[in-house]
Amino acid sequence: MIRNPTQDAGVMIVAGSATRAEGLGAVRAGFELLKPRLTGLASAACAAGYVLASGEAFSARGLLGVLLGSFLVGGGANALNQYLERDLDLLMTRTRGRPLPSRRLAPGAGLAIGLGCALAGLGALAGFGDARGVAYALLSLGLYLLVYTPMKRRSSWNTVVGTVPGALPVLIGWGFAGAALSPAALGVFAILVLWQLPHFFAICRLWRDDYARAGYAMWPLRDADGRQTGMVSSLLCAALVPASLLPWWTGLTGGVSAVAGVGLSLAYLACTIPMAMRSSARTERLSFVASIAYLPLLMVALVLDRAV
Repeated sequence: MIRNPTQDAGVMIVAGSATRAEGLGAVRAGFELLKPRLTGLASAACAAGYVLASGEAFSARGLLGVLLGSFLVGGGANALNQYLERDLDLLMTRTRGRPLPSRRLAPGAGLAIGLGCALAGLGALAGFGDARGVAYALLSLGLYLLVYTPMKRRSSWNTVVGTVPGALPVLIGWGFAGAALSPAALGVFAILVLWQLPHFFAICRLWRDDYARAGYAMWPLRDADGRQTGMVSSLLCAALVPASLLPWWTGLTGGVSAVAGVGLSLAYLACTIPMAMRSSARTERLSFVASIAYLPLLMVALVLDRAV
């Protein structure tokens, strides 16, 4: 991730000038705990799953319901994750300024916010859509908090395991629409799984000192010069090229999104190959930025092709 002044400010806060946030400051800190940008991306994937699965049954009420429910569930999961890792976040430069390690929020408040949002989100999903969406959301919560989070310091396979709850948002939206699991749904799910690995490998390389300081068992940390990580990331991006054809192959979408998917996958691959040739902050950041652009652009292409 790109360093910014707020992260440096977080370091100074922890150094001893931290005070408990009150009033509007506490509200801002609570909202920050939900990681709204990351949660918003996951909610967009849920919405895409809903639109892709609903067809003629699509409704604005359903769309608002899946957006609200998934945002609350995702935000709650992020808050609970930060509650569990608050001591580790204190060790990492990029996370020291978060609400809990910086002491702007008390741990009990973080726990309450996480549980409250997660439960409210599950209620919204149940109230607006099909129970299958709730089941996928519960599965995502369980895998993320009970499996992936403790695994991060125990096994380098944590990133692979983490791709499952990370890709489940599209199935949450799919199930919310009342659609049964199908090859089409699994095809979109597979794209999200493949996308996450090079995305997180680039993050880990960019912040490898932080991850090492906190004792996380991240596979890229074993790669001295980063070229092996770059090669594996390039292979995964190459696998996205045929994977991006799965929605078309299963009949979910048409040829327009297939062409867009192949083009986006090739562009992502082109931005990741330099990391395999010479891993550096510049090449790692290039791969990371490409990964951020890839997913929303692909989801938009799939949704528009399906809608038309």
